[in-house]
Amino acid sequence: MNPMFVMPGALENRAQEIARGWAGSLTMGAGQFCTNPGITILPNGPGADQYVSAAVEALKKVGGQTMLTDGIAKAYREGADRFTSRSRHRSGAAVAANPRAQAGRVLVNGFPTGVEVVDSMVHGGPYPASTNFGATSVGTMSIRRFLRPVAYQNLPEALLPEDLCDMTS
Repeated sequence: MNPMFVMPGALENRAQEIARGWAGSLTMGAGQFCTNPGITILPNGPGADQYVSAAVEALKKVGGQTMLTDGIAKAYREGADRFTSRSRHRSGAAVAANPRAQAGRVLVNGFPTGVEVVDSMVHGGPYPASTNFGATSVGTMSIRRFLRPVAYQNLPEALLPEDLCDMTS
């Protein structure tokens, strides 16, 4: 699901801007990027309502896009219909959080657009590249390229782990 957490100050000051950015990241590549932000966690309040309205408007402007296959498109439509018919939740609804969050990537003021580097990842991008396993950009062999298990994107230096602060200078 790749949750995106919007902090109260950001929501108060930039709800519509963040919602438009979320919609763009969500729908990039017909929504087939495995790290797109599938769900947004917002604090209740007027900012959440502004966010939801802006996100809905931004999504209405997205034109039709080609999915990998007709079967994937069909499965998506069926899954969306099942979710809509059974869901009691909407954006802004309270959901219990896991107090021990685990992440392989921490972003500030940005949206995820890459992929997770794990043994099982074979990824070449949106259709038609994703059907060519030889064009993979991540996976077992690419893990050797990375030295840290967490990547920080746009994180202010004050929020970085202490041992990384000297590396940004």
